[in-house]
Parts: sequence; C-alpha cells; structure tokens
Amino acid sequence: MVGTGGTGSSIAEQVTRLGVHDFLLIDPDDLETSNLSRVYGTFPDSLHHDRQAQKTEVIARHLRRINPQARVRAIALNIALNDAARELRNRDASCSARTITGVAQS
Repeated sequence: MVGTGGTGSSIAEQVTRLGVHDFLLIDPDDLETSNLSRVYGTFPDSLHHDRQAQKTEVIARHLRRINPQARVRAIALNIALNDAARELRNRDASCSARTITGVAQS
C-alpha cells in the first residue's frame, strides 16, 4: 500500500478484513491533527500518545489489532525514492493511494 492517509488506510483496513494478511505500507508522512478525521485506526487522543507518529506505524498497529497474525512492514519513505520503490518489486499486488509531490514532470 503506497499512501496510508484517508484512502490508503481505508483500503488497508478493508482488505485486512477480507483476509489479506501480508502488507507493505509506504508513506513518508507523520500523523497530524488534520489527518485524524480521515485516517482509519486513529482517535482524537492519537496524537497525545503518538506525538511524532508515522502514518505507516499507526496503520500497522491498527491492522494488527484487526488480525494479530498479519505480517505488516511499515516504511516511512517517499515512493519516489529508489529505496522505497525497490521494496515493491517482489510483491504480488500493489495499491497506490498517494499523491506524489516534488517530482519533476517530463
């Protein structure tokens, strides 16, 4: 899952509930107050517990609460970077719910 904001966290939760149990979550962003109403697995007090929480880590915990046997790897990098993109090479499927900014257009 590339992008774990409102759309990505929703998709991740739904496919977890459908039985998918192996995830790679990629998103460089921290959880912010403005995200709390959109990001699945967050609550009004989420920032009190996770002041500098990465979105990927918050969603990973949420997915593990739904399915304790889920294998979830969280990477806090921008997918536009080669290191993050390489992580997707051996995955069976991927879903992008991320707007990529700061990348040169050709």
